Amino acid sequence: MTTKTAIVTGGSGGIGLACGRALAERGYDVLLVARRAGPLEAAARTVPARWLAADCTEEADIERIIAAAPSPAVLVHAAGVVEGALLRDHPPGLFDRVIDANLRSTYLLTKGLVARMEPGSHLFFLSSTAGLKGVAGFAAYSASKAGMNAFAHAVAAEVEPDGIGVHLITPGPVRTEMLQTAPHDDLWQLEPEDVASAVAWIDSLPARVVVREIIMRSAMKGPFAPQPLPAEGR
Repeated sequence: MTTKTAIVTGGSGGIGLACGRALAERGYDVLLVARRAGPLEAAARTVPARWLAADCTEEADIERIIAAAPSPAVLVHAAGVVEGALLRDHPPGLFDRVIDANLRSTYLLTKGLVARMEPGSHLFFLSSTAGLKGVAGFAAYSASKAGMNAFAHAVAAEVEPDGIGVHLITPGPVRTEMLQTAPHDDLWQLEPEDVASAVAWIDSLPARVVVREIIMRSAMKGPFAPQPLPAEGR
């Protein structure tokens, strides 16, 4: 039996690495993708998985990803950036950078891969609750995730009739290195493995089951609520 391939972007740490591990445990040949070769190679050894240093905002790098995994059964797009600024001080370059990293990459990857995916395949887009209601000081990030949400629903309308599942995983704050620079108060955080478990669960379901979106957040009260991140760690 041929081993199925999964491409996971943002694979050098955080949610991407957790998803890579979960899919490897499910028997996939995992290709981790991220921009920085050093951390990515180190992360891949822990899975274990293949790895490819690539920038998902560049068309030439999308072609390199496709060459490394021509017919993936799963794409998990977890790559992205979080940058913030109040709108009065919001430089256009920051907006362009965030939209490219979070939304242009989603378009390029999906366009490049979807025609190569067979019935029963899955497209997972890692979004954020910021895309549902917006977060003050993070206009570009919020817009990029709202755009990802609309893009995913539009793509689903096109490819679900072909048997390809499209899934938005929309978590609240997740304890990752990227979030440490986000100056929010009272962040009750999920763990990367919590998000990866949602990906693995959807992948375990029969192909006839449609799960378009999962919105998840940490418990904020009661026995299962974690401690908020200390101020010095934010």
